[in-house]
Amino acid sequence: MSQIYDAEQVIDTVIGPEPEELVPDRELETDVIVVGGGLAGVSALRSATEHGAACLLFEKCDRVQGRSGAFGAIGFRGDNRYGVPLGEMRRKIAAEIVKEGGNRGDYRIVRYWAEHSAEDLEWYIQPLGDLYVMEHTADVPQPGVTYWLQANRNPLPEFLQVEKDYYPSYPGVWQFRPGGHLPCLQKNFERAVATGLAEAHFSTPVRKLLKQGDRVVGVLAVAEDGTVLRAIARRGVILATGGYTGDDALMEFYAPRSKACPRIYGGRDRRGRPADTG
Repeated sequence: MSQIYDAEQVIDTVIGPEPEELVPDRELETDVIVVGGGLAGVSALRSATEHGAACLLFEKCDRVQGRSGAFGAIGFRGDNRYGVPLGEMRRKIAAEIVKEGGNRGDYRIVRYWAEHSAEDLEWYIQPLGDLYVMEHTADVPQPGVTYWLQANRNPLPEFLQVEKDYYPSYPGVWQFRPGGHLPCLQKNFERAVATGLAEAHFSTPVRKLLKQGDRVVGVLAVAEDGTVLRAIARRGVILATGGYTGDDALMEFYAPRSKACPRIYGGRDRRGRPADTG
């Protein structure tokens, strides 16, 4: 039987008591605050500025962060390696993902990803300009190409029998090569800053969320020099703080069976501590 935890109890047990009261040294106000400068945070920052919102980004590391470089994008650039209508394939892929998760996931969210993943990847690579895209896995980049996007397992292996496998595999991944998606992430960040609407505070971890009733309206963050920033958002606070595999207490509480697994993310904050602490 599943255990249902009280949120306040979890915070007190795992994270510990509220930090000592932080006295603000500076007051900031903006439209949108984004906490976390990884893929989700930078994408939110760019999107918000493109809609005309002034934004503040807070990131505990000294630059934008990200790992991997593999993006699931069904139907990207017209790719239809399965030979069936893309709408039908997207529904099947979404259903399979939820099934393999023991039906614990929200099908509506997975379906939304499946239906919009191709256009989202197109949006994400825009700042790179005319990015070289390799539609077949065995292709090689043209001379002079130093960064590209490559289809994974296209065409499909002949032995793959999607409709007969108990756990069907639906390859639909595109990979940034070489070195992952960090160059693309950096370009997305630069595009947001170029609007004049984004202000980034690196090496500045958020220590506390500020609430007005049930609504989060701002944050308290501590800069590298110890300055305490109190920032208020007129339109919303976006939490994009990533995973918590670098936090032993959270892993012990939420995923004890996974605590001994290798932790491959190498990001570190200004004090050299693991950055993936949720």
